[in-house]
Amino acid sequence: PVFPPHSPFRFEYRDRDCLEAEINEFYNYQDSPFIQEGCDLFEAEHGLAWRSGDSQVQDSIVASLLGQLELKDPEQRYSAAKCLLYVAQGCFHDLPSKAEHLRSIRRNNMLLLRLGALDQYRFALQVVSRTLDLIARLAAADEQQQQQQQQHHQSHLQQQQQLDALSFSQLERQAAMDLANAEISTYLSLCYMLVEVNLEDPVLRADLAAGDVPFAAFLFELVDQLGEGNRKHYPVKK
Repeated sequence: PVFPPHSPFRFEYRDRDCLEAEINEFYNYQDSPFIQEGCDLFEAEHGLAWRSGDSQVQDSIVASLLGQLELKDPEQRYSAAKCLLYVAQGCFHDLPSKAEHLRSIRRNNMLLLRLGALDQYRFALQVVSRTLDLIARLAAADEQQQQQQQQHHQSHLQQQQQLDALSFSQLERQAAMDLANAEISTYLSLCYMLVEVNLEDPVLRADLAAGDVPFAAFLFELVDQLGEGNRKHYPVKK
């Protein structure tokens, strides 16, 4: 916009800020507990080997974690994702300075790109998003069933037993939904770190554009498909 010469408004438009500012803007205080979980988990399982090993050892650790994103067990998959996010965040546990932390973030996300992380993130997002879609459909079906039962003439005991069963399944379903949303949020954070660090890398640009559906279009499709029935918890902002 063009302002009069004496206007108090002066805007400077930039496409991107420095890496530190961009990362600080992406995360918020609500992410802190999840970030600490990833730190504790990685340090307990891989911290010593990561710090004492050479680049081949670190490659092996990252490759193993990426492979675990293909597991069917959501808890195991989520644990691996949290460890990978800690790697993407620079393995910050004992770094001596902010400058070294930023160098570690760049180095680790370059490593993740080299080991094909983007394809693994996309695959994992597809898996957990299908799970979330199924949970939402089951919730809608249970709600319809509950309404139908209330319209039929049943004894009070029968109604109570059926309502108790539905309530239990709703609790299980909500727990599964919370886990799926947390997992999706972690994958989106991983994608952000990978793209932000490697944006100028031609390999990343080719990976983002590869396939029948480019990665950005794939993400928009996920938001469109899943956000509508799950707006309360779905990480749309990320």
